Amino acid sequence: MLPLNMFPPEARLVRWVAAATIGCAVVLLAVNFVGQRDGLTSFGPQLGADYPAFYTAGHLLNTAPSRLYDLTLQDQLFHRWIPGAPADQLLFYPSAPFLAVLFRPLALLPYAWSYGVWLVIGVGLTLAGFQWLKRSTPELADDWPTVVLAGCSFAPLLVEGWIGGQTSALVLFCVSLAIWLQHQGRSRWAGAAMAALAFKPTLLLLFAPMLLATRAWRVLQGMVLGGLVFAGVSVWAVGIEGFWRFLEFLAKYAEVRQRAPESLHPWKYVDLRSAAYPIFYHPAGWAVALMVVLVLAAAVLLWRTWRRSTDWRLTWATALVWTPVLSPHFAVYDTVLLIPAAVLLTPSCRQSPWFFRGLTVLYVVAWFSQPVAAAVGVQCLSVAVAWFGWRCCTEGELSVGRS
Repeated sequence: MLPLNMFPPEARLVRWVAAATIGCAVVLLAVNFVGQRDGLTSFGPQLGADYPAFYTAGHLLNTAPSRLYDLTLQDQLFHRWIPGAPADQLLFYPSAPFLAVLFRPLALLPYAWSYGVWLVIGVGLTLAGFQWLKRSTPELADDWPTVVLAGCSFAPLLVEGWIGGQTSALVLFCVSLAIWLQHQGRSRWAGAAMAALAFKPTLLLLFAPMLLATRAWRVLQGMVLGGLVFAGVSVWAVGIEGFWRFLEFLAKYAEVRQRAPESLHPWKYVDLRSAAYPIFYHPAGWAVALMVVLVLAAAVLLWRTWRRSTDWRLTWATALVWTPVLSPHFAVYDTVLLIPAAVLLTPSCRQSPWFFRGLTVLYVVAWFSQPVAAAVGVQCLSVAVAWFGWRCCTEGELSVGRS
């Protein structure tokens, strides 16, 4: 028999803090809208932060689809939407063509209105994602207000994702939908839902190996078929030439990542290479060896966990938790993957003191990890995620066994 309240006694305080945080963020957003001039907010950054890239992508699909990855044209359009931006500021659309299809109708609106509508859509996607998670974990029904408030106030989702105009809410929605479909036994559809994340392939880095390790063939089939469908949508959207330009863009992006990684603002990423970028961005031989050892150790730990586990919730959760660290390029705003992972683990790990302490550390660290990383070159969120992932692998199976 599960207890009515799975969360610690401090849950009420968590709800108050989370609600206050969300309220402050909404006020800050309103001030940004009212005080913006020439696309710049009164605090300095442009309105919508990263949203101009998606707005530009939608505009190009409406006007010149084959030129979606024309970087010169993207730059010109960015400075048209944000005339107050510095002339040397760059902001490109880096995702797959099929994602840009979603922004075609939004690009028909004036920029500020379009960003406002995207904010509303983000709220809808987030709440829908939490609804899928609620249906997948009925054990948490009595604690659901705490889950929703804590998740919605998580900095990568609230600030970096939502206010920042990113796709974090969409990522949360797709993963949550896939979890619900898997919970319902609709494995192929679960794989297809995960395939929607192919607009940013690094999000799926560990998912295919996890499916292979657990012999989840139906989920893998669904992911492959879904990937083919989304590839077809991409070709339909931009044509063969435009799709080829997308592949060329990925190659150029990888080259920049290799030769001039500092230009991509490493403190905004949590992957292993960015975790200590002064050491790992231009590594000496010993640093390369250290990275290899760390990756291999994590791979062995994960493979052992996946092969031994009899609960799909643990295998999915560990894949989601470790993806930010082991991915070759992973932004802070995409660590929303930690939210569905935590929800999956809560019913079985509720009696483990490390679990809620770990969630608290992740929640708090996410709020100040970027300025710390920019100042000292160490991304503490990466360290926290790796520690939490290690505990999930080493103690998660025991917790699942006790549930």
